[in-house]
Amino acid sequence: MIKVKYLHYLLFTLVFTQGLVEYFNLPSYIYKVGIPIIIIVLLAKKLLSNEIRTIPFYPLIIAFILVTALSYLNSNIDLLSFLYFVVYTVFPYLYFVIIVNSNKDEEYSGVARYLTFLILLQIPVSIFKYITLGQSEHGLIGTLSTMAGSVSTIFPLFAISFLFAKILYHKKWIYFLYIIGL
Repeated sequence: MIKVKYLHYLLFTLVFTQGLVEYFNLPSYIYKVGIPIIIIVLLAKKLLSNEIRTIPFYPLIIAFILVTALSYLNSNIDLLSFLYFVVYTVFPYLYFVIIVNSNKDEEYSGVARYLTFLILLQIPVSIFKYITLGQSEHGLIGTLSTMAGSVSTIFPLFAISFLFAKILYHKKWIYFLYIIGL
């Protein structure tokens, strides 16, 4: 049986390599279907083992889904676009529920290191891209997809918050140097 931490590795790999999938013209269903399936498997495992003890902010999520459904009913978008929007806004919350309800350190041992590796991997990949393709944000930044340039703003903020949490938890100030470099 596959270890749960490897599903987390696979999930983060899919999230961090969306730009490469697009750059090499691979089918986008690799991550569009892969990410939700992994989250569903992780959530199902938690539900089947009765590990879900709390579902934080669920009234807000239910309200969000209701408002989104009402908006869908009052607009001219197709059902597939609506479902796509709901999946890609609610599934990160479901992953949050999975993380909040985890109490096993062995389940996540190495996942934070792997996430740090994926974050720091963006630097050499971006340098390589700059040397080979020149200065542009077209297509991808590092190994991430750009999606209207939002990654160039959101990713450094995500990396800074992740590294700041590591500073607070591990009390290692080397992460502060990483933050300054971002």
